[in-house]
Parts: sequence; structure tokens; C-alpha cells
Amino acid sequence: MSSVIPWDKLQEGINLTLQNVHSLMEAADFLYKNEKYMVSACLSVFAFEEMTKVELLVNHYKSKADLPLSRWKTMTKDRNAHLTKIRDFLSKEKIMHVDMTGKGIVHEKQYLVEILANFYHAVKTHVFYVNWKGNTWRWFPKEYPVNLQKNIATSFLVTARRRLVELSAPNQ
Repeated sequence: MSSVIPWDKLQEGINLTLQNVHSLMEAADFLYKNEKYMVSACLSVFAFEEMTKVELLVNHYKSKADLPLSRWKTMTKDRNAHLTKIRDFLSKEKIMHVDMTGKGIVHEKQYLVEILANFYHAVKTHVFYVNWKGNTWRWFPKEYPVNLQKNIATSFLVTARRRLVELSAPNQ
């Protein structure tokens, strides 16, 4: 068994992963339009993760280098693979923390990436699973007002669409 994904197979992986991103985004748009905001947001997070995989494949393809299978497994099979991909995605985003007065608060970018990555991952987890905690049933769509759900979904969709356009741009 090979310890790399050969360079000549990367383009196929790029194409398939981009197809998956488009599929996730189409489903997220459909759900958003039908006011299933949190499921839409979750599919956007899955699209973020898939875009991170596309970027990894593209980087190796452009450099005409085989992709070490160990690196690919870190992104897909590792215990923290989902968080790793979300962190990688967010590390390329402009992130600003604004307090209630509208003033920017200075934090290390890595700190903000970590907070957001954990939030995105928690949204994903708490939307798809109902849990019993503290003598009550917990489920994100039940616990948060619709306007907050809509705001989260809007933010996630806008970010995913923008990054997909950037990813699909020539010279990528």
C-alpha cells in the first residue's frame, strides 16, 4: 500500500471534493430558504471542512507533489479531524471581536480561531443530536430564538459562498 496519494490522482480528488462542496451548499441554500436555519448552518460548516480539503489538494497539485497519506488521514480520520479542518478554514478568515460598545478588542488570532472553531463544531454537534442534560432535553433549534438561528445560518452561508468563489477563481 502506498504511503502517498500520487500527484496524478489529486485533480480527481479536487473535482470530487468540489462537487461535494457544491452539493452541500445547494442543500444549505434550500434548507435556509425553508427556514431550517440550523441544519443549513451545519451543512455550511461541512462545506468549510471540505473546502479545507480542496485547498490541501490544490496546494500539492500546484507544487506537483504527492500528498503524504499521513497528512490526508490527519484531515479525514484523526480524532480531531473536524476541528482541525475548521481551524484551518478559520485561520484564513479575517476575525474581529467587537464588544457591546462597538470597539474592537485585540486578541491573538489563534485564540479567536480556537473559540470560533469550537463554536462551529458545537453548533454542528448540537443541531444533529438531541441530548439529555441537567434533567432536560437539549437541542439547539429548541433552545435558541429563530432570529439568532437565522443570523448564524446567514453568516455561515455568506462565508461559505465567498470562500467557494475564492477557491474556484482562476490561478488558485
